[in-house]
Amino acid sequence: MIRCTFVFFLLAQLSIADVPVPHTGHVSISGAPYWGTAQFKFSIIDEDGKVLWNHDGSTSSIPLNSVSIEVQNGFYSLHLGDSSMNGMKTLPASSLSSTQKAFLRIWFDKGTGNFERVGIDLALGAAPFALVSELSRSGGTSFESRIAALENIISNIPATSIDPVLLAEIGYKKFPSRNLSGLSFPNLNLDQADFKSAVITSANLFKSSMKNAVFQNSTIKDSNFSETILTTSNLTSSKFISVNLINANAVGATFSQMEGNSSDFSQANLTLCDFNEAIFSDCNFSNASFQGASLSASIFKSCNFSNSNLINLDAPSVDFSSSNMSNATISGNLSKSKFINSNLSGSDFSSCDLTGADLTGASGFTPNIYINVTYSGTTLPDGSTRNN
Repeated sequence: MIRCTFVFFLLAQLSIADVPVPHTGHVSISGAPYWGTAQFKFSIIDEDGKVLWNHDGSTSSIPLNSVSIEVQNGFYSLHLGDSSMNGMKTLPASSLSSTQKAFLRIWFDKGTGNFERVGIDLALGAAPFALVSELSRSGGTSFESRIAALENIISNIPATSIDPVLLAEIGYKKFPSRNLSGLSFPNLNLDQADFKSAVITSANLFKSSMKNAVFQNSTIKDSNFSETILTTSNLTSSKFISVNLINANAVGATFSQMEGNSSDFSQANLTLCDFNEAIFSDCNFSNASFQGASLSASIFKSCNFSNSNLINLDAPSVDFSSSNMSNATISGNLSKSKFINSNLSGSDFSSCDLTGADLTGASGFTPNIYINVTYSGTTLPDGSTRNN
């Protein structure tokens, strides 16, 4: 089964000129994101099904020709009406001027020659048109005036009626309790954005800046946050499910009481972060830096910390059971922490406080080669107890 999540946003310029319109979508087949080149057809229709515009300039109910688009991890992007694209015709502003309600319809072919209509027609309802019109009349050109105009409009139009992608594109950053699916904004500035209690699915925010952003109580899944900047952001009590944070910069961010499952933090900079009482399972932290981080009473079950920097930790009562900590460098307060059945081969525990720690069944732990380690009531891998 082909599932397509798509987003469509109209810019203010559309009311005054024939301007290509940005469109981003996400395609999955049987639950798996599609990779590779695919063929697409696009139509904009009115509420009666009348064709207002076909991407190939035809007037038939289904476009006669297709456009070839590269899809990566399910995501694709293009500009509807970009005549520089092979097979794409101009989208005249006049095409939408006669209707107050229009819909985007999409067909997809992965290369078999069989086009399938995907998803449901996306309503481009009255709220987006009103937003575009009001912004055009507002007269302001500065970022501040556009945001002021948005605040005024949204006070009269329910936020749930306005495409959040449109709002983000024109600089709006308040999305509390919103359902954001298919948000694709690589390199976007979302500093100080409010995503509190939002549900973010299938997002592509590669290299986006989200300094001091609020994600408290949010749920993020199946999303690409690789190389993002999350410094000093608030992710308290959030949930991460299959999120890519490879090489993210989250220095000083708060992850306390959050839940992370099957997510990739490899090479991430997590220096001075707060992970107190967080719960992670099957997550990859290889080559990440936790220097100076606080991990009190947190749980990291079956996680990968190979080659990671875990020095100067404040990490009492942490559970690292069944985790891979091979070749990691570890120091600081790890009193009462658990390393049960963990892989500690090549790791360095010098300058650790292992008072009351439990290393039962751990492999690769060689206490005699570490220096300045505090052992007091420490359970070693063989079950014996060591006191300095």
